[in-house]
Amino acid sequence: MAAREPMHVLHPMPEQRALGNTALALLSAQGITWTTTFIGFLVIPRLLGVSDFGLFVFATTVGGFAMVLAGFGTANHIVKEIARDPSRTADIVAHATLLRVAKWLAITAPGLYIARRLGTGDETMLVLTAVMVSVLVALVSEVASSALQGAHRVGRSQLSVAAIMLAGQFIAVGALLLGANVVGYTWLVSTLMPVASLVVLVLLLRKVLKGEIHVSYSTARNLTVAGTPFLAWNLAQYSYA
Repeated sequence: MAAREPMHVLHPMPEQRALGNTALALLSAQGITWTTTFIGFLVIPRLLGVSDFGLFVFATTVGGFAMVLAGFGTANHIVKEIARDPSRTADIVAHATLLRVAKWLAITAPGLYIARRLGTGDETMLVLTAVMVSVLVALVSEVASSALQGAHRVGRSQLSVAAIMLAGQFIAVGALLLGANVVGYTWLVSTLMPVASLVVLVLLLRKVLKGEIHVSYSTARNLTVAGTPFLAWNLAQYSYA
């Protein structure tokens, strides 16, 4: 007969194992993010120079405000609604994505037009355009990330995105060492890393998409109304930062 295991031996429950794996993934992702940020603050300014780095920071600051406005604080509401009713995942993701793309267009098109009419130089316009492209990708990525969080699949997605950002940072540093200017650097970090992250998030999201998509004004309105308090808070935080 097979020997019985001692009664005091405890095996972790699947939920406990999953929670531990998620915690480990999030801690690893945070460490990778800190490394990426450290490289960005220590190396990039030296390679770009004061003037070009100032232009890059200005453009990313403008892009950050556009991200907050176009996102309209809906990320937290997406998490809550999908956690409450997973069968509406596809419907909520579709409506949130369409809303964000529409708001991005409403902000970006007139914004770039006004900047050009004010006499903004070609280099600055190219950098601003690159950043606004990255904002569009980031807006869609945030919807996917929020949906995964609502479906309790956040660990792997965060770790994957953090690893991509770190790899992209090394590639960008290499490009600068090879002679890339601020325009080339901005387009590289605004397309390569965000698009790669979006692809990974979409692939992970496909496994949790549930339900059908029903185009509804009420769903779009609910997303907008529910996000308004978060929009005000996010704007206050970003302005302070």
